[in-house]
Amino acid sequence: MEKRIERCTMRAGDIKTGFGNPRKIIRNKMDELEQSFEMFGDFGIYLIDEQDNIIAGNQRLKVVLRKYGPDVELDCKRLIGYTEAELRAINIKDNTHAGEWDLDLLADWTADLTLDLGIDPKEAKKNPEEMTVKDILRMVHQEGGYAEVVSPMELAHARTFVDDSKIIYNGVIRDVVGKVELAAHGGIVNVENLTELRDLDAHADLMGLDIQVGIRVNLRLSGAEFSRFGIEVNTNTLEELSSLKHIEITGIHCHITKSRALSLWREKAEKMARIAKQLGAKYIDFGGNMYGPMNPALAAQFNGYIPSFQDYADCLYDELSQLFSDEDMPTVIVEPGTPIISNAQSYLTTVTDIKTVAGKTVCTLDGKSLDVTMIGDSGKQFPFYVISSGEGHVEDAAMYGCTCLEPDKFADGYSGPLSVGDYVLFDNIGSYSNTLAPRFIQGVPAMARFNRNGKLRFTKLMDSSRTVFGEYL
Repeated sequence: MEKRIERCTMRAGDIKTGFGNPRKIIRNKMDELEQSFEMFGDFGIYLIDEQDNIIAGNQRLKVVLRKYGPDVELDCKRLIGYTEAELRAINIKDNTHAGEWDLDLLADWTADLTLDLGIDPKEAKKNPEEMTVKDILRMVHQEGGYAEVVSPMELAHARTFVDDSKIIYNGVIRDVVGKVELAAHGGIVNVENLTELRDLDAHADLMGLDIQVGIRVNLRLSGAEFSRFGIEVNTNTLEELSSLKHIEITGIHCHITKSRALSLWREKAEKMARIAKQLGAKYIDFGGNMYGPMNPALAAQFNGYIPSFQDYADCLYDELSQLFSDEDMPTVIVEPGTPIISNAQSYLTTVTDIKTVAGKTVCTLDGKSLDVTMIGDSGKQFPFYVISSGEGHVEDAAMYGCTCLEPDKFADGYSGPLSVGDYVLFDNIGSYSNTLAPRFIQGVPAMARFNRNGKLRFTKLMDSSRTVFGEYL
């Protein structure tokens, strides 16, 4: 049907509200709208569909009905020949100037819209009864957790929900002023190199401060990969540490990539205990890189025993107790963020096409593997579940992403139910997927969670052209 717009007059009480509206309006904004009516009158046009449902002008209609009653006549434009999706888009565009978004309803409304509606996700607010991301972070810190940061940007964000005394500042990025300030406020600062350590000492002198910091130490573990991070502890290092005028070394830190094996942790604990004893350290931060709870299908790909958190704790105590009594044992810090939350995140995609190429079944999904490629150990395949209508079946199928890159592959060798329109859920996608996901081809995916009542709630909208390109000047 050809689209057209017809002018008409409607009685306010005859206009229907069944189409819905994801934009909410708070009390003070409604009062302002009523005041505008009193001062200037109603100079707007009401958009309605072919069934007399209000599409644009929802909040003004509420004011009219409340102030003037159902019999007042309103100037309207009737939208004829528009699809439901187009009417939803018109509603959203009309609503970008006032009120606040019902985020869950907005997500439902925009699920099949491909145009940029110019919505700023920061404007979308949740039900105040729902727990926010900041609420969850505060709960973690109330239970004794710290915020571990590695940059000025992360430090600034951490300070919005936790005191300086509950922040651990690691990392390579130079931030002399920020690190001296944090250390002076009781936070833990682990310095990665001697150059910055000297600069921290000089700045502390300038500020008239004496501070306590830790150092990141570089260790060589049997069979572990080369690590560029940290300071080698030798005679020259010890002399330089002792020459610092305004810094006391009170702790050591070490994080080594791909060293999850219990044998490597035992060796690391033994070496760090000796350095801590030598320096008189009050704390030992063992970093992260541990195994955590995981999907059995993923655990089976490691071909060996997967240590538990208790195994790591026993290992550390066994080694430290060789040099320290329980009374003089340094405080032990671990950074298990990744193993704790890796199995708490999944990635949901939809099958958009199934075809055969050179005898191989090729399935295309609407996501991209770049969104979930950080699994820690190469060569592992994410566990996945097919949520199928049961109508189709594939044999030895490969699942690819939606980009133009040939290597954009999620999985291979799948045999079982699968049809276009089915869902594929990838499990155990790790803690870095959201932060490392690129905006290549399509933006970073939306994020959702289940609330206490088992309902799905969106916590982040998918990127739009506005969020992707709006940062450029």
